[in-house]
Amino acid sequence: MKKERMDNVKIVAVLLNFKRPFNLPTIIESIRLQTVPVKIMLWHNGVEDQIDGVDWVLRSNRNIGCLVRWYITTLVDADYFFTLDDDLAFSNPKLIENCIKVSRDNNDASIIGKSGRRIGSGLKKYSKGISPVVTDTNQNVYVDIVKGRFMFVPSRLLELPPLFFKEYKGRGDDIWISLLTGVKKNNHILKKEISDGFRELPALNVGLANKGKEHYIKRDIIVSEVIAKGQVKWFKRSLIDISYRIFWNLYSLVFGVSDHRESISDEVVVIINNGIFDRKSWDLMGKYLSDKRNEGIKTVEFRFPNATGAKLGDWVIESDSFFEITEKRLREILFSLTGAKKMHFVSKYEGEKNLWSSIKRSNLLKNRLGTR
Repeated sequence: MKKERMDNVKIVAVLLNFKRPFNLPTIIESIRLQTVPVKIMLWHNGVEDQIDGVDWVLRSNRNIGCLVRWYITTLVDADYFFTLDDDLAFSNPKLIENCIKVSRDNNDASIIGKSGRRIGSGLKKYSKGISPVVTDTNQNVYVDIVKGRFMFVPSRLLELPPLFFKEYKGRGDDIWISLLTGVKKNNHILKKEISDGFRELPALNVGLANKGKEHYIKRDIIVSEVIAKGQVKWFKRSLIDISYRIFWNLYSLVFGVSDHRESISDEVVVIINNGIFDRKSWDLMGKYLSDKRNEGIKTVEFRFPNATGAKLGDWVIESDSFFEITEKRLREILFSLTGAKKMHFVSKYEGEKNLWSSIKRSNLLKNRLGTR
């Protein structure tokens, strides 16, 4: 593939950070040294550290895990996205170029990764599966699940998962994305020239550094969940697969191993703070939200660089850049991330009168993640 064609490819790195900001300069430098240009988006989970060298930072006062990275891919236009954990950096400056070549050779129909797993049969489909070792330089290795430490994803694949695709808060977003985007068994690709192109950074007991038996049980639960829902195109679901899900539900209740995502509250108010409120109207908004909070309804506030007044949200996300997406779509994304069943929002503001609207989760279940 010619270099000029590579220069025209839009690639976005989606980085997450939680308690390991000291690794970010090394990670960012390894991305900037790639032979193809890459835009970098960073979601800062619950931290205030100043980070240089990225194109767009989103700061959250709550740590909501890895799930959010797939939602923020819908905020920007790109041909490919890739995730990279904050304890991993590139050692090969041609790694992303190689990923593009492998993806193009496979019609952009697969996720490309560093490591992965083929699911097994029976009750423990993940833990009884196989993590193949990539040894042959010339051959692709095919897997059902690409592990989330590094996932190179053609953007068109992200049109496939539903908006509310995920019911878990923990260690399973890579499973859901892999299984929901695979059109056949062993759909995704590992390759030695890619798997060998990384170096490990300090993990400091964050994330999966302390994974044990419970980690694999949770991943068994998640595989069972997505199969029981009938969302895996290539897997012919049977009654026994549904019974496995019932077993894991009972197991979770008895042993407390469930990784279900806790909602902020059953109802949320979503505020897009983009400078449309003057001081007086923002003060009125604060009083309204205080009343809602007394009713058990929490507030999510998304703040653009021109945001009005003091922060009012229970969960606040601050963007250091503007981007092209409708407010309606941004509200839907935030609504999905909260896990709530009902969302209230300001449809527009006129003088001292706030015109509030509401929508139920059930009304958005058919919406797609990648639709902008």
